Amino acid sequence: MAHIFAVNNEGKGKESLITMLHYKNKGLSVPNAVVFGSDKDISRKTWTRISDVADKTFSSIPAARERFPNYLQKLHA
Repeated sequence: MAHIFAVNNEGKGKESLITMLHYKNKGLSVPNAVVFGSDKDISRKTWTRISDVADKTFSSIPAARERFPNYLQKLHA
């Protein structure tokens, strides 16, 4: 099982960050990935914090379409 976060604005970014930190602080090993929709609506600070916590980030939906299947294969190998 993995959590996939779709982040297209500051609010979603902060909610996703809180959720990922909660799981890590509880010692739960839940793989996660973040797909960013637009960097224009997310502060650099939030973007950086998410990148530090997330197991995998995709900078855009097209990047996720291309690389996500490979990420899932590695995750379940």
